[in-house]
Amino acid sequence: MEFNSKLTKEICEVYGPTGRESKVAEYIQNQIRDHVDEMWVDCLGNLIAHKKGNGKRVVLSAHMDQLGLMIKTIDEKGFARIGKLGSIKPYNLIDARIQTESGVQGVMICEKKEDMGKITHNDLYIDFATLSPEKVREKVRVGEVAITRSEYYENEECVMMQCLDDRIGCMIIIDSILRDVKNTNDMYYVFSVQEEIGCFGAQTSTFDLQPDLFVTFDVACTGDELRGIRTDVKLGGGAGIKAMDYFMIVNQYVVDALVDVAEKNGIKYQIEVSENGGTDAHTAQLVRGGMKAGAITIPTRNIHSRDEIICKEDILDCIRTIYGIRHKNGAIRRVNVNIAATTVEEYRMLK
Repeated sequence: MEFNSKLTKEICEVYGPTGRESKVAEYIQNQIRDHVDEMWVDCLGNLIAHKKGNGKRVVLSAHMDQLGLMIKTIDEKGFARIGKLGSIKPYNLIDARIQTESGVQGVMICEKKEDMGKITHNDLYIDFATLSPEKVREKVRVGEVAITRSEYYENEECVMMQCLDDRIGCMIIIDSILRDVKNTNDMYYVFSVQEEIGCFGAQTSTFDLQPDLFVTFDVACTGDELRGIRTDVKLGGGAGIKAMDYFMIVNQYVVDALVDVAEKNGIKYQIEVSENGGTDAHTAQLVRGGMKAGAITIPTRNIHSRDEIICKEDILDCIRTIYGIRHKNGAIRRVNVNIAATTVEEYRMLK
């Protein structure tokens, strides 16, 4: 199986901060429209694609939104103050290139502080590179949402870019759809909105679809970087199967089912036990009377920065898990959802 560099680069370059995901949804629609039976955008902005099957109703999800910044005031000098959309650390923004939806660019500056270790978002402002405050107000408005900019890079092992959280999850699902692998289970692919500020898209879409199983694809912190994160998850260790994070303990039957998929298909995997972060799965499991939900995670260094790093082989291992989830062979009755035990070699021979 080859890594799809073009798809990864393109989807990471689409503007789509939380609450403003429509351009990402449009891009995904154009990619998959000929490979699904039906597709729609709901009231909140979630993109939902359906590939019919006679088995259980399964949702595979990834969130489209990236971290963003909302312009909250423009002062007399034309400098813009910002409010954060999502968990974005102030020190990660210093000297970052900033871009609004209309394409206006600036740079994030930090006011002079005695102790730079105590900066907050209130100490930051955007300089839009103009001598005229009036020109700033003509081009930028209060309430507009901006993003940081970075350049896509890849080598033989890894990719590096902003918003791999969670465009890489979207890429994984899109890639699997484009391969036109037949499915037995009734598959719904949800590209959700507003995950970074509370997993709101997952809540509404899951309430509507009422799946038998919900699996999200999202990034996970690694312990192989020197930032004091205590976890065995590492780049190159394979697809992550979440057991726990800050917001949820995954249903053990779901963990066992996903492990079974990996082991029966020869997929490299690692169990993710983390005390940090969360995913759409923790919201999905609480919808209505509760439902079985879990996560396949992609090990990622430098999460929530301008340059996140992911291993290509881990991405391919995550794609391979989808083939098992879509089929009924080797049913795992404990989760009442049919999951395959088809070999990876057979999957690799597919388109």
